[in-house]
Amino acid sequence: MKAPFKVPQGLSSTFWNKIQHLEIDTRTKDRLIKDAVKIGTKNPEDEKLLQLETMVDNVKNHQKKSLHPILARYYLDKGYSENRHINYFMKNHIDRWLLESLVTRYTNEKDSLYVQAKSNTRLNSLKLPREERQLPSVMELLTGNLQKNNEEKKFAIKSSELKTKGGIVINSRLSKNPKVVGKRTTNDAVEEAEEKEEILPLEFELPDNEQKLEQMDIMVRQVIKHMNFLSSHKYFHTRKLASPIVQTPATLLGEDIPEFRKKNLTQKKLTYIRGIFQLYPPIRIDDSNYLTSMVEVQKVC
Repeated sequence: MKAPFKVPQGLSSTFWNKIQHLEIDTRTKDRLIKDAVKIGTKNPEDEKLLQLETMVDNVKNHQKKSLHPILARYYLDKGYSENRHINYFMKNHIDRWLLESLVTRYTNEKDSLYVQAKSNTRLNSLKLPREERQLPSVMELLTGNLQKNNEEKKFAIKSSELKTKGGIVINSRLSKNPKVVGKRTTNDAVEEAEEKEEILPLEFELPDNEQKLEQMDIMVRQVIKHMNFLSSHKYFHTRKLASPIVQTPATLLGEDIPEFRKKNLTQKKLTYIRGIFQLYPPIRIDDSNYLTSMVEVQKVC
């Protein structure tokens, strides 16, 4: 004789028996039990637990489409939370995205971003645009350093002329025999100022962390891959999905649009993609295969 089920803490025996005798697949039932126990342990009177019990009652009474909310709860709503790249895309501000002008798309159609994004074989070549930072020329760097040092030198000499305390000689900048006050002379101040004219080694910083940029590239590919999946599987929805690439028009004179319009179009596109992901979020591959197998079995039966 089998031992009776032990009712977990926080759940009523009635609700527990309903779950145990629910006619659904084992995988979904296990997730439902885990969810109910987690909610009931924290607060047995939580409204979420009452909503869950209502969904179980609807399935038990064989109401129409009563199984859909449970499947959505355990396979869709939390689907992208396990994918850190999609999760980052959904919850963080992104200021750059794949962007190309319509002129470029139609003049170089085979190699355009629009075509590359639609092809899963060329998806790995897509990368998030990097910030363009023009490096100054050698003459600009040298001129800038010398100008800065000359200003520091003038300030040092001017200070030596104005100060009357601290061992600085007054009005003796051009004197051949500078007076000594304390331990300092005018020549000392001039030599220190001249030493500052030495050109220091140049240091450049990378515009962004390379590892972070690589992860952002992966995020872009994951987002576009899921958009391609939704576009090629029309039985999931009835929407006509737009391209995930930001496509900028040209002005009346055929010139490129201003940067602020590009930024607005980028944020509009990101909002659109996030809205699609909230309706049809990506799920784990093993969950997708499991649900697909369930559908196939139902068709055979």
